[in-house]
Amino acid sequence: MAIEDRALAAAVARHKAMFFAEKAADGSTVNYDAALSGNLQLVPSGEALLHNSAPRGLTL
Repeated sequence: MAIEDRALAAAVARHKAMFFAEKAADGSTVNYDAALSGNLQLVPSGEALLHNSAPRGLTL
């Protein structure tokens, strides 16, 4: 399981960034490596949260 295997988690993050890249509300590229240290925010905040009509999170 990727949560328990850091090397696998890093490989998943690289794969996600290469094939399923997303943009943040401010237009910046999502840093999937941030998920490895627990610093990836999956829910919009501030104005972005107010402008989303349906909840949408990122999956890693």
